[in-house]
Amino acid sequence: MRMPVALLVAGAAALALAIPGLSPAATPLPHCPQTPRADHCVGTAGPDSIATLGGNDTVLALGGADTVDGGAGNDVLSGFDGADTLIGGTGDDRLFGATGNDALRGDSGNDQLHGDQGNDTLAGGIGNDQLDGGAGADVLGGGGGRDVLLGKDGADRLDGGAGNDKLDGGAGNDRLIGGLGANVLSGGSGADTLTGGPRDDTLNGGSGRDRINGGPGSDTVFARDGEHDVVNCGGGFDTAYLDRGDSAVGCESVFRV
Repeated sequence: MRMPVALLVAGAAALALAIPGLSPAATPLPHCPQTPRADHCVGTAGPDSIATLGGNDTVLALGGADTVDGGAGNDVLSGFDGADTLIGGTGDDRLFGATGNDALRGDSGNDQLHGDQGNDTLAGGIGNDQLDGGAGADVLGGGGGRDVLLGKDGADRLDGGAGNDKLDGGAGNDRLIGGLGANVLSGGSGADTLTGGPRDDTLNGGSGRDRINGGPGSDTVFARDGEHDVVNCGGGFDTAYLDRGDSAVGCESVFRV
C-alpha cells in the first residue's frame, strides 16, 4: 500500500523514505520517466520541470522553483522547497506545496491540496476537493463540486465557486465568498468579511469584528461573539442571531442577546 508523502520532516532524506521505491541514497532524476505506469521520481536541488503520463505517480521535486504535472492517474506530488507549481491533472490527486509561495491546481477529480507554509494559491477545479492553505496569506478557489476550503493561519481569501461548499477562514483577517451554491461560511478568529451567494447560505463570523453580507438568498447569520459586527442580510427571508451592539439591515428575523 502506498504511504502518504510526509512533508513535515527534517530534510529531504527523511521525506524520501515515505515514497515507495525511493531511499535517501536514490539518485535524483531531473525528469520523471514518461510512462503510462506508476512512476516514482525525485527531482534535483535546482529548478525542475517534471511531467508524467498515465499511472498513479509519486513525485518529490526537492529544491528550486519546480513545475510538476501529474497527468492522468491518482498522483502524489510534493514541491518541498521553493516556489513550486503543481498540477494534478485527471484523477484523485494529492498535492503538497511545503515551503515557498506555491501554486497548486487539482484539475478534474476529487483532489486534496495542501499549501503548508508560504503565501499559496490553491485551485481545486472540477470535483469534490479539499483545500488546506496552511500558514501564510493564501488564495483558495474551490471550482466545481462540493468543496471544503480551510484557510488556517494568515489573511486568506476563500472562494467556493460552484457547488455547495464549506469555507473556514481560520485565524487571521479573512475574506470568504460563498459562490453559486448553498454554502456554509465560518470566519474563525479575526476581523473577517463574509459574502454569501444567490442561494440559502449559513454565515458565521466567529470571533472578531466581522462584516457579513448574506446576498440574495434566505440566509442564516450568526454573529454572537461579544464584538461589534456589521451585518447586511441582503435579499430573501433571513434570520440573524446577533449581539445587542451589532449593526444589522435587511434581516427579517433578528434574535439579540
